[in-house]
Amino acid sequence: MFDAMGTSFKVNSEKDIDKATAVSGSGPAYLLTHLLHFIHAAKRIGFSNTRAKQLVLQTFYGTQALVAHESNISKLIAQIASKGGTTEAALKVFDGAHLPVVWNVALERAFRRAEELSKK
Repeated sequence: MFDAMGTSFKVNSEKDIDKATAVSGSGPAYLLTHLLHFIHAAKRIGFSNTRAKQLVLQTFYGTQALVAHESNISKLIAQIASKGGTTEAALKVFDGAHLPVVWNVALERAFRRAEELSKK
């Protein structure tokens, strides 16, 4: 029954439920936050709100389709980012912002909060 709405899996502990809550329960808001900032950045370089939203969402849909066919995300990034190109220039900004650290800290906080809430 649960698989009709997505993928389900058996968990072994309450802690696994808390981890899943931090990733999948809260995950849509994380991705939507990134999409929102992506749209705002597209508007800032001159696109209308409608066009910015259209471009960003179509990019998101296309990227999801790519990942559905090639699960190695690092490989996909390498294929898209040409040396000295536009993608590489933007990726350097993301690297400088320490996004892996931000993601790790955010998920850790969500996980810890899920643990706190499950004890209430």
